[in-house]
Amino acid sequence: MTGPGTVYWQAKQHWKIRAYCKYCELDIHPPSDELMFKRLKEYSEGLLRIEVELHRPELKDRGTLDENESGTPDDLIIWRYFNKIEVGVMKRDADKGKLTLRPPVKAIYELWLAGYDVTPVSGYCKRATFYRYRKQIKEATGQDIS
Repeated sequence: MTGPGTVYWQAKQHWKIRAYCKYCELDIHPPSDELMFKRLKEYSEGLLRIEVELHRPELKDRGTLDENESGTPDDLIIWRYFNKIEVGVMKRDADKGKLTLRPPVKAIYELWLAGYDVTPVSGYCKRATFYRYRKQIKEATGQDIS
């Protein structure tokens, strides 16, 4: 991600998810240390920052508002959400992985790379085929096309 802007998904009273370009944010709010600024820019190029806010009504609805009375880190609600996150990591040799894909799988992958919705609702392939292709693409390239 290289463009400015923030994307929000929210249920106003309950939760909010925010995604933005960390690299772009550093230009707006740079640290005072020039060396740190340079290192942060190099590190954050191409990264997307995602933040999740759980508001009081959401915690209350889930019955977790007063859950952490014991004070142990395992009880913290944040770890319940954190452990649910699955992050696909693109392999360094993703282009080589693409070469190992069979032509129909490669075609779906190319459509996805071009920005097309290739999920079953799009009509490009049936549900079972999509999930089979998704697994093969993830194994070869590390990318999840869902």
